[in-house]
Amino acid sequence: MRVLPPVDPRTFLSLAAHAAVLVSDSGGIQEECTVIGRPLIVVRGSTERPEALRDFARLTPAGHGLAAAVSDVLLQGPGLLKHLAALPSPFGDEFAADHILHAMAGKTLL
Repeated sequence: MRVLPPVDPRTFLSLAAHAAVLVSDSGGIQEECTVIGRPLIVVRGSTERPEALRDFARLTPAGHGLAAAVSDVLLQGPGLLKHLAALPSPFGDEFAADHILHAMAGKTLL
């Protein structure tokens, strides 16, 4: 496991896309992990993004079994990563701008 200082968004996404598991207390990363298809251990006791908990994230309060939570994810191996990569993000389909433009023009996207 590597602890990193804050990095710019491009560097973060590049690193995260190749990580076996992410560990963070960030709400934003809870959303980003669903787009890049990576598992996340959320080091908090609660979240305002429960949608990510269905498949991508797991809550583990700081100091309470973090190593075990990471080990559990790692033991699932490539099968978990393949499963997550096939799932849609619960936070949107990456086409928000298109949906907005079509709605403004009075059209509906299929």
